[in-house]
Amino acid sequence: MKRWACACALVLTAGTASADHLGPALGPEGTDGFFTNNYKIDLFQGPVLGGARMTGLGGAYAPIAEGVAGFQVNAASPAVRAANSHSWFDYDWDLGVTFPNSLKKTDFDNNGSVGFSYNNFVFFTAGLNLQFGSWGVGFSAQAQQYELGKADDTAPALRMQLLRGNFLVARSLFDGQLVIGAGLRGVSLGINARQGDVADRSLFSTGSAGTEAGVLIAPLSLPLRFAFTGRSVMEPSASSTADVKYDGGDPVHGLKYVDLNRRLYLPQSVELPWEVEAAVAFQLGRPLNQQWVNTHHPPDDYLREQKLPDGGVRRVVDKKYVEEKAKQKYRALPREKLLIVASTLVSGPVRDAVGVESFLNQKVERSGQRASVTPRLGIEAEPFANAIQVRAGSYLEPTRFTQSSSRLHGTLGVEVRLFEWSVFGLLDSDTAWRIGAYGDYARNYLAWGVTAGMWY
Repeated sequence: MKRWACACALVLTAGTASADHLGPALGPEGTDGFFTNNYKIDLFQGPVLGGARMTGLGGAYAPIAEGVAGFQVNAASPAVRAANSHSWFDYDWDLGVTFPNSLKKTDFDNNGSVGFSYNNFVFFTAGLNLQFGSWGVGFSAQAQQYELGKADDTAPALRMQLLRGNFLVARSLFDGQLVIGAGLRGVSLGINARQGDVADRSLFSTGSAGTEAGVLIAPLSLPLRFAFTGRSVMEPSASSTADVKYDGGDPVHGLKYVDLNRRLYLPQSVELPWEVEAAVAFQLGRPLNQQWVNTHHPPDDYLREQKLPDGGVRRVVDKKYVEEKAKQKYRALPREKLLIVASTLVSGPVRDAVGVESFLNQKVERSGQRASVTPRLGIEAEPFANAIQVRAGSYLEPTRFTQSSSRLHGTLGVEVRLFEWSVFGLLDSDTAWRIGAYGDYARNYLAWGVTAGMWY
């Protein structure tokens, strides 16, 4: 017992020393000046920032989970086969750009204030998905970059760089009716300053990492899909600063800050909260769930008949024959459909946290004191077969701040089929191409983007 008591005392002592080094906790709500490092930045993201289909469906994409776009919402996505996937090895890649600051005054984090202007705000996405039979592996990255500053010409311009990424491994079972996946996710935040013609100066950068898992249930006998996902709290990793200073010049007991014509006291870490999501999809017309045929082990009705010298017949595995028969079955499917998707996302609290703008203002605006809920709903239809697809959605974005309120988003998207082109014989002769546009509007927020790619 004495050993356990000594061990506990050491842990408590270490914790107290750490807290003393970080300084006191945050002051009351609205307090000017932090004078502490004992806080976190809550990186909860309320607006949906994703591809054209995800945005058009109001973010309710977890039960679809097809392609690289699904990596953000369901860890099972790498092994989810699209209806047009017919080979044992398949791949998908994605590059996208969205412009979330199309209003002069944007309240991106929904803290109830438009005091900051978001300039040159661009959201990039990139990713790669590789599928090997029933297995899938992939990675994706989402990058936000914008300049964030006040109207005070004497203050330096601040450039924010937020990078999120994940690496996932997944497997499908029972001809794709059950897909499970897991992986790692990470986030990093960097802040640079520029004044006049002076090159960017790195002020602060830090990162966090965590785990995630997802399940997709897609019964072939039903026009339904179900998704369940979970993402852990992002545990903080090491942070770095440039030109960091300390109160009293003491790097052991002094508080860390950078000088921007005022003291900007640096946070202990950045954190993405834990998340759990449940979602469902229902589709009329075109079948929602299609059996994926493994060309290495196809069903009996996908075997090619081969005549024997004695007049008999045997059935053999012919990969090209299997692929061609699967393509024919896919082309015979009806195009008309009405897809309805819905999801509920629960995001956990972040203790002793503030928002990004609060950190830059050094004014206490607590963020993430309690869990928040985001309901989402979307519909997708093809009113003109093999010509146009339209999407509409809505989601209620919660606020993480006490001085603000939830806001309702409306989303739209449209894609138009253009022409067929095999890219000089590299693709199937009937490969068609498309262009499209999408948008997301709410109080003090407007995002839009364009898309181009293959038509499915």
